[in-house]
Amino acid sequence: MSEPAASVDVRLIQTAVRFWRRRRKTALLVMLAALAVIVLLSGIFTVPTNMTGAVFTFGNLTRDDIAPGIHFKLPPPIQRVVKTNTSEMRRMNLAGEWREVVSMVTGDENIIELDIALQYKISDYNHFLIGAEDWSKITAEVISAAVTELVAGMNVDEVLTTGKSEIQVNLRTLAQRTLDRYQAGVSIVSTTLVAVRPPSEAAASFRRVADAKSEKSKKINIAEGRGTSEMSRARGRAEQILREAESQADERVKKASGDAERYLAILKEYRQARQVTRTDLYMKKMETVINRARIVLLDPGQNAIDLTLFGATGAKQNNQSGN
Repeated sequence: MSEPAASVDVRLIQTAVRFWRRRRKTALLVMLAALAVIVLLSGIFTVPTNMTGAVFTFGNLTRDDIAPGIHFKLPPPIQRVVKTNTSEMRRMNLAGEWREVVSMVTGDENIIELDIALQYKISDYNHFLIGAEDWSKITAEVISAAVTELVAGMNVDEVLTTGKSEIQVNLRTLAQRTLDRYQAGVSIVSTTLVAVRPPSEAAASFRRVADAKSEKSKKINIAEGRGTSEMSRARGRAEQILREAESQADERVKKASGDAERYLAILKEYRQARQVTRTDLYMKKMETVINRARIVLLDPGQNAIDLTLFGATGAKQNNQSGN
């Protein structure tokens, strides 16, 4: 059984040798044609609609603007193709995949934990392809260096409260300036502080400090409110006193003006009839004084009070002559 099988194999080999000798040129042409077809088929490639293709010839970038569709290239190692989604909005977190936060040292030598969400896209495809092997790692390092510089210039209270927005704005500007200097071909779209908190070991102390500051602000606000209220009340009282003083001043001025006019009128009368005016004024004053007195003493021998003190000598003489 084995000998006939061996003889068959030998016959097949001999037949192939005879065919090769008779059809050598034809066989070579067929092989070359098949190889050419294989080479041509291996050089055909497609670029998806959401990507841009780039061709490297012997390791050098020769084209970076291959549009979506079917294209042809020379077989490796002569040319190779790189396909990249240049319109994609890329995202990363500074903490990465395994860490929740990154620890930083603030300007007042406190440790703070934070994480930053970053969005970026390709702005220059040529620089993105030839500048570095992995721009995502370099971008993460640039963001880390920039946020370290910013946090080192602030105290821990600023980082936890009012400095968040400042960090986000300045971080994007500072990191983009560095990437442009590296010719990364990457444009940072946004930077967001996802987490900013003190270390877990010191969280309780930070909360107590924050509560104390909150209580301080509350008391300051209450004191300022009371001060404003008291100031408003004092201003109202001062304005009231001022109005009363102005009113009293007006009344006194009017009274003084009236008294002056009255005195001028009396002076005019006095100049015309001095004795009569003096007697009249004296009598009016005595009436006022006596009306205010509670006790009036009378001489038992007189029935009336003689108030005509002016010219008393003449009156006595008249009384004596009558007697």
